[in-house]
Amino acid sequence: MKRKELTQQLREAVKNRNYYSQRDIYFVNESTLGKKFKDKDNARHEFEIGKFAFDNGVQVPEPYELISPDLILRRLFDNYALKSWFILIERIKGVQINQINDEEIRKEALRQLETEIAKLFDLRIYPYGCVYPDKSLFDTTKKKLYLIDFEDWRKSPKDQPFDRNKSLKYDY
Repeated sequence: MKRKELTQQLREAVKNRNYYSQRDIYFVNESTLGKKFKDKDNARHEFEIGKFAFDNGVQVPEPYELISPDLILRRLFDNYALKSWFILIERIKGVQINQINDEEIRKEALRQLETEIAKLFDLRIYPYGCVYPDKSLFDTTKKKLYLIDFEDWRKSPKDQPFDRNKSLKYDY
């Protein structure tokens, strides 16, 4: 789908308050969600690191577009102009690991979580927070785990030493 069409669908979702799971996530269409950000830097960071992870084979929802707020002129004449930054991202139909009742499926989800975290380490990304149950979704029909919410992930520069254990220490 073209960017213009997706942006218009996002405007409609904001106008109609089509919240997906929380107030900053909008249901745009069957395959797309819109995630709202307070500022450009956080939106750009999550989009770029999500795109980098996706392009390098990490199981994350595909980031489609980074959408900037509408210009001031449009905001004056349109009650539902976009006033925030958004990213448009693939919608994953899944459940959190702690909601999986079947022990074998839960073990598979945890195995995949470990594998995806290892992939991030190989890419020199510190995946802060991704071991929490609400930071991943498991699609039970595809038997596939997806990491979500990359706003706290950080890339390590190639010239700095990389410590895999650091990513599991939370200092915030």
